[in-house]
Amino acid sequence: MAPPFRNDHIGSLLRPKELLEARESLASPSQMYSLEIPESVKTAEREAIKKIVELQIQKGIWPITDGEYARHIYYGGLFEKLGGFEARPTLPIPDAFRTDFPTTTKLAQMGAKTRAAVVCTGKIAYKESPYLPEWLALRANLPENLWGSAKLTLPAPTYQHIQLKPGTAWTAESGYTTDSACGLSTTRVCATCKSTTRT
Repeated sequence: MAPPFRNDHIGSLLRPKELLEARESLASPSQMYSLEIPESVKTAEREAIKKIVELQIQKGIWPITDGEYARHIYYGGLFEKLGGFEARPTLPIPDAFRTDFPTTTKLAQMGAKTRAAVVCTGKIAYKESPYLPEWLALRANLPENLWGSAKLTLPAPTYQHIQLKPGTAWTAESGYTTDSACGLSTTRVCATCKSTTRT
């Protein structure tokens, strides 16, 4: 019998200890958005994804996800793979961030003085499907008849933007002059990302 409520499995699952330990070297702000992932970390990701997919099938959890284990955080891998964005490992708290954003507020309370984020430094452009490799890796762990029961979470195109203080999500060199123009361009490019992840 179906439960008397609706729920949604967003996709991010608790990372196993082995994966956290493997990714430890990438946890610093300077490495957080790195696209240079050591093979040892990729191996740990593949093993963790295989196990979590098997567990979801065994427990009947739908849709089946990869737990977002190939990402450092649920929106990781999107903005840094678009043209025109650059990771900035030490943006100042609170000067570069919205003071009402929960993550930044908590970090400030804990004494953090800087935080990493991705900032628009040039014309925003589609370069490659940011999540197609993750989708193909997830599918590789499933029989073809379950591909339609799997999903990946695509973060909102505004996620980096909403964390940053107005006027700090883009640089003067980017060619954008307003938050709206930068946000609209990001949204248009992310629509392309969504359509190219399907296969």
